[in-house]
Amino acid sequence: MFVMNSCVTIGFHDYAEINYELAAEFIKQIKEDTIVVTINTYKEKEDILQGAIRNGSRNVAINREQLKKLQFQRDSEMKNLIDAFEEHFTFAEVLYMPDSLVNSYERGEDGLFFLNREGQLDPSISYNNRAPVKIIQIDDISWNVVIKNTILPNPFPNNYGYKNGLAMFFGLAPHKKITQDAAKTFQLRFDKYHKSPDSRLYY
Repeated sequence: MFVMNSCVTIGFHDYAEINYELAAEFIKQIKEDTIVVTINTYKEKEDILQGAIRNGSRNVAINREQLKKLQFQRDSEMKNLIDAFEEHFTFAEVLYMPDSLVNSYERGEDGLFFLNREGQLDPSISYNNRAPVKIIQIDDISWNVVIKNTILPNPFPNNYGYKNGLAMFFGLAPHKKITQDAAKTFQLRFDKYHKSPDSRLYY
């Protein structure tokens, strides 16, 4: 009998600097303020498909179908991620930003940048910090906690990964479950580190 073991793990990133004092300051800052969760938009893939459709390539019908599937995937994943953090993450206020807008925001440009719970850019949502701490998704199963393009220093719990012991046989768990487990783990580990930043624990 096979037992499917899956979990979200948390640890320290190999390439992050070690700075206990600064790591403790960051967890306190997040607790008292806000963290930004970025949403994958697949903007580059969408632009390529839309360009191919506009150019009237031989595979217009195929490209339209791929675009439709990509947009459905993006919208579904966006809903899953927002729902997961709204339900399971209470450590700090959360704002949601499309990954395609992060650079413009951090350059100080004007515009709409934040999504409401329905996944729509909302002019009523603003934030003055142009260098926020962000949770960014690296791929389907891993996240880093960064400020600008720099991973927060160890021992801040800055690197997360979803592990499914039998993924090679059965594939990944549903995206909804992955994001729910991730949000729960962010909540648990942030809270634990905030309560005991001097514990030097490896999670």
